[in-house]
Amino acid sequence: MSSKAHSTYSVEEAKRHAIALERWEGSIRSYAKAVGISESILRLWKSGKLPENSNNSAKQIMHPEIDVEVYSKYEERLAQLKPTRDFDLQRMALAAAVKLGITGFRASKGWVEKFRKRRGIVLTVTAKIGRNFA
Repeated sequence: MSSKAHSTYSVEEAKRHAIALERWEGSIRSYAKAVGISESILRLWKSGKLPENSNNSAKQIMHPEIDVEVYSKYEERLAQLKPTRDFDLQRMALAAAVKLGITGFRASKGWVEKFRKRRGIVLTVTAKIGRNFA
């Protein structure tokens, strides 16, 4: 088995290589060596079997409406200068799921982490000013 990492190719890239392969003077093998793509992949592209669109293979958010609802609640708390923790985001998400009638949704720690990453939210701990740490 090869230790070479599997490469992902876009549809445009595959079309470009298929056209270039048609114009290539040498064999498929020589073209494959020249561009660093396996012969089998080039043969598939030449026959018209192109890679699937990469946008369709990306994971989608299961309940984007919960995402929107929680973010709006988060912005409200931010405007009121209220501190927000992961636990607060979990409670907001569960309340939004009940409000929207979505059953079986669990606002796990993983969901909260991914939500914060999607929205670019960084929660920081506020230290008490003037407190002695000895």
